[in-house]
Amino acid sequence: MKTGKILICLIVGMVLMILASCGGSSTPKEQKEAPPMGTKQEQPQVGSGAQSQYIMRIGHVTSPTGSRHKAALKLAEQVSQKTNGRLKIEVYPAAQLGDNTQLIQGTQTGTVQGVITPTLFTFAFHELFNVLDLPFLFKDIDQAFKVTQSPIGDELLASVESKGFKALAFWPQWLRVVIARFPADKPENFQGVKFRIMPAQVVLDEYRGWGASPVPTDLGELYNSLQQGVVDGANLTLTEIYDFKLNEAAKYLTLLNDGLLCDVILVNKQWFDSLPADLQKVLKDEFKAMARERLDIERVGMQERLDKIKAAGKNQVIELTPEQKKAFVKSVQPTYDALLKRLPEAKSYLEKIQDELAKEK
Repeated sequence: MKTGKILICLIVGMVLMILASCGGSSTPKEQKEAPPMGTKQEQPQVGSGAQSQYIMRIGHVTSPTGSRHKAALKLAEQVSQKTNGRLKIEVYPAAQLGDNTQLIQGTQTGTVQGVITPTLFTFAFHELFNVLDLPFLFKDIDQAFKVTQSPIGDELLASVESKGFKALAFWPQWLRVVIARFPADKPENFQGVKFRIMPAQVVLDEYRGWGASPVPTDLGELYNSLQQGVVDGANLTLTEIYDFKLNEAAKYLTLLNDGLLCDVILVNKQWFDSLPADLQKVLKDEFKAMARERLDIERVGMQERLDKIKAAGKNQVIELTPEQKKAFVKSVQPTYDALLKRLPEAKSYLEKIQDELAKEK
């Protein structure tokens, strides 16, 4: 009897071992979820040699309905087609992988492969990009596009490689405007006001030079802050102003056009260098080519938002006269001087940009 029980146990054990070796247990299919921040992401790769598939996770902080995300999704589709599926780009919007600072840090350390972020957020580790953000450097978005897509822009992109990044392209978005509880049509009107600005020293210097007090305010809290007088104004693009209904919280919309808002696409350099040469070329070419389409999307969207604000009739929309603009341009020279003092190497880039712009005159 005991022998029979032992025999049965041996048979059951052998069956279980066979099932286990055949993969009898199943695992759930891989889902596209944001990997935890702070987790080192090794180079995702399937297959070997020319048939390897590489996966690029890239994040940004804006809405899935915004132009940044739309452009990134279209680019991902084009890259997949041009590489026959060998390079797959997964785009994570709405800060799923972290805010701008976390995404930049994650890209540098390799916890994510890339980030799409405004150059204004690169101040802490590569202020040289902020040459593009100097006030009144560009008279319009077309000038900014021409410069950022030129050899000058390419040289500026290459300047970040020593920091552990590969910068693939600049995507100029638009020139910034002001929504405020006061008419922002002359520098002296900023004296003593509390102002929400983007986090870069060149912008801090600009607004402090006019006598304003910068106040850090989250974009999601800005409506209430404007309405309650916690801040008196903010420097943004028409996209943020209209989409967050900031025009309902403050009366005056001044088309100051004082500085560029420009995205830069950064990827981890070690990851980029690990890609086959043909995939590297596709990435660089497609990200740069997408700059024009992204700007075209913005051009339509910005005009639509401005038209809707004007049609609502609740805001006083102010466009600067040539004399008013001249007064602003004259007032920001200390901002240029301060940047060149902090960062002497910026001088050559600024001179090249100004020489290029002078050709249009």
